[in-house]
Amino acid sequence: MLLSFSVEGRARRKELFTFIGYALVFSLMFSGIGFGLVELGMVTLGFAIPCLSLVFLPAFLSALIRRLHDVGRNGGWVSTVLFPVILVLIVTGFPDFAARSDKAFTVLLLCSLIGPIYVLVFTLTDSGDDNIYGINPKSV
Repeated sequence: MLLSFSVEGRARRKELFTFIGYALVFSLMFSGIGFGLVELGMVTLGFAIPCLSLVFLPAFLSALIRRLHDVGRNGGWVSTVLFPVILVLIVTGFPDFAARSDKAFTVLLLCSLIGPIYVLVFTLTDSGDDNIYGINPKSV
C-alpha cells in the first residue's frame, strides 16, 4: 500500500496499467452509486460520492512518475499531463476568455496536448537497462 504513494524507484507497464484499470473500475462504481443516490433524491450525497474517485489521483501520479523513471525520464514530465487540466479549469472559471477567443483557445488546447501524448508514448515504450532510478524491474 505504501508503494502506491512512493515516487522512488521504477514501475513496469503492467503495474501502471493494472492500477489504471482498478482505479477506472472503482471510479465508475462510485459514479454509478452517486447517480443512483441522485435518482433516489439524495442529491448532496449523490454528488459527493463520485468525488471519492479523487482519492486515486495521488497514487496515480506516483505510479506514473515511477513508470517514467523506468524508461529513464524525469518525473517532471507529469506536469505536462496536468497542464491541459489546469487550462480547462482556468477557462471554465473565466468563460469570457473562451467566448472571445475561440481560435486562440483551440490552438492553446491542442498545443497543450503535446505533453500528454509524449508521456503516453513514454509509458508505452519498453524499459531499458539499469538507469539512475534503479535496477530494471524485469531483471529482479
